[in-house]
Amino acid sequence: MLERLACGACGSPVPLSVASAVACPACQAKVEIPEKHRDARRATEEIVSKEKTARAWLERAGRPPSAFLSWLTFLDGGLFWGVVLPVLLPIGVCLGTVIPPRIALAVAHVRLDDVLADTHLAALGIGLPFVVLALGLLLAGFGRKRTLTVSGLQAALAARSINPTQSAPGLVGKGIWGCRTCAAPLAVAADAVSARCDYCSADNLVSLPEAQLAAVRSRRDRLGEVIRSAEKDWHTLRSDLRASLFWRLGFGGGLVALMTVPILGSKPSYASPSTLDLAKPPNEMPSFWQHRAQAKQDACDPSRWTVSAVGHEPCDEGCQFDALVSPLAGEQIEVVGNALPIGTTIALQPRLVRFADVVWGDRAVAHTVEAVGRPVALPVEVGGWYRVRLGIPDTEAGSIVRFCVRQAPKR
Repeated sequence: MLERLACGACGSPVPLSVASAVACPACQAKVEIPEKHRDARRATEEIVSKEKTARAWLERAGRPPSAFLSWLTFLDGGLFWGVVLPVLLPIGVCLGTVIPPRIALAVAHVRLDDVLADTHLAALGIGLPFVVLALGLLLAGFGRKRTLTVSGLQAALAARSINPTQSAPGLVGKGIWGCRTCAAPLAVAADAVSARCDYCSADNLVSLPEAQLAAVRSRRDRLGEVIRSAEKDWHTLRSDLRASLFWRLGFGGGLVALMTVPILGSKPSYASPSTLDLAKPPNEMPSFWQHRAQAKQDACDPSRWTVSAVGHEPCDEGCQFDALVSPLAGEQIEVVGNALPIGTTIALQPRLVRFADVVWGDRAVAHTVEAVGRPVALPVEVGGWYRVRLGIPDTEAGSIVRFCVRQAPKR
């Protein structure tokens, strides 16, 4: 072991250098560097220059946990569970009923309120916030364990701050650091994260905030083991992290199942297609997919009627007749019939769900029959329930009209 180099004027420790003399960090007096101390510094620099992998690992380990990881630890605290979560959860349930339909409409061009059963919609609206909660549990556990692992390792490898108020040349803002093992002064380059002791060859992390280290050292979560064996605890905490994430995943999955399985297990409420009154607001509907399976998709033959509609008010310029269709985006509705006179108007009206208000939407321009027996094609841009509304002139309420409706791909 080399004799500790100290200033002859004030007795302060002096970091080694390859130069023949340096200024004392404390009093700026000139301090001669003996040859054997310079040789030790050269040997350290040569070893460090060859250990690129180890240096790169120390550079990563010496940086504080990211702000994102530190923020995730908030999700694992009592303030979040006691104050924030009770406020966010009902908001999440509300958003769970609003956001998925909008995403489905924008991405798949389909209205979820139409194609899914009410039980599926309820499970989605209630279960989605708990899925997010389960993901939050996983992220919180990852952030807390990861932060603890990194901070604990830093506490184990952190150099000692001998005199933070004094700075040696080339160590701007870093003060004088002492080796964590032998307390000898370290030669630390500017912007360096780690330094190797010239006396005992121990690696040290430098420039860590003292407040951060004090907070980490005050913990009792295995930090005694960290300080005794940083590498062993690194692997131990990583194993704990995996176990913690496994249990959190099980808890979150069980919570989601608890909220959604009873809903999905209940019987959906469907309206009967034979008793559905299309002149009224479309609150309860038949099964969308069963209706599609029974819908006519082959060519329309006006002599083989697929729809029998009864006229209803208003009848100022002819009564209205309705038919229910269930197309998907990219399809078209074809309407044709020998009983549809010239001048008959045909409109395709979507079922719109606006919170508690469910209505049939209106179209500003309706298609008009220009020739008897010629199909009228109505393109569909968004999948879901639609009402085909016909306005037939010279008809009375209660009269019956038969025509053909076909759901088919666009030509």
